[in-house]
Amino acid sequence: MKAEVERSDDLNVVKERLSKLRSEHNDDLERMYDSHAEDYLNEVMDRYGSKPEILFTEPAAVKALASFFSSYLLFSSVSYLFLSF
Repeated sequence: MKAEVERSDDLNVVKERLSKLRSEHNDDLERMYDSHAEDYLNEVMDRYGSKPEILFTEPAAVKALASFFSSYLLFSSVSYLFLSF
């Protein structure tokens, strides 16, 4: 702290300090954004890999979902997907 107080504050020193602080700030932001992106990716991958519990506990619900989707969608592959569990 003593060095901070005794330091001369001419224009060049202030500009260098501001430049250094901006650089540190940008580095901190980059690390924070990378961390948030990694957390988001992990969450999305967890959601993508999870399946609703009802598909494993209620076979009747699976067939009801399959008939619902097959009647409203043009592709029969959706009903095949639900019936294959």
